[in-house]
Amino acid sequence: MPETTEYREWLDETEQEAYELIARRYDEGRAALDTRTTEGLAEQIEAESENGSAEEAEQETDGGTA
Repeated sequence: MPETTEYREWLDETEQEAYELIARRYDEGRAALDTRTTEGLAEQIEAESENGSAEEAEQETDGGTA
C-alpha cells in the first residue's frame, strides 16, 4: 500500500508540474503574440501617418484638388 501512496504523490506532483509548465508556455506565447501585435499596430499607424502627411503635401502642391 505505501508504494501506491508514493506513486500517487509522485503522479500528483508530476501532473501539477505539467500544468504549471503548460500555463507558463501559454503565458509566454500570449505575451509574444501581444508584443508582435502591438509592434505591428505601431508600424501600421506610423506608415499611415507618413502616407497621410505625404498625401496632404501632395494636395497642397496641386492646389488642393485631389
